[in-house]
Amino acid sequence: ARAREALAQAIESQKALANQVAAAEEQAQTWAQKAEEALQAGDEAKAREALTQQQKQERLAEGLRARLEKRQGETDCLESRLEMLETELKQVRQQVAAEAIQQAPVGAPTGTAKPEGRLASPPATKASSLSPDIEARKARLSKKDGSSPQ
Repeated sequence: ARAREALAQAIESQKALANQVAAAEEQAQTWAQKAEEALQAGDEAKAREALTQQQKQERLAEGLRARLEKRQGETDCLESRLEMLETELKQVRQQVAAEAIQQAPVGAPTGTAKPEGRLASPPATKASSLSPDIEARKARLSKKDGSSPQ
């Protein structure tokens, strides 16, 4: 859950940076128009000041664009890592469910469906008999996912 929240925050931050880049570029265009108008009116001092402001906005936009590119890379990395963790967690849950089914007595219920469509965890006595590798992976994923091991 925390990883999904971090990804959502990164995407929001990326959108905010994109808006800042657009605003700086728009300001640069506005200053360019003001410089042109000042030149046509014969006011070189105002034209110089407008060009200075235009350059300032262009530098700002360039710096923001660099930050945006870096943020996009970070967001892509977070998204990939989240997908990888979700896939691994799904596999572990499937292995745990499969082992629970294999260890359950014939005719005993194998678990009840949770609202998310996942199988309920096997009773504690069954969980302790799961392979150590699966138990370790499940515990590690549960920590990363923010939930407690079942």
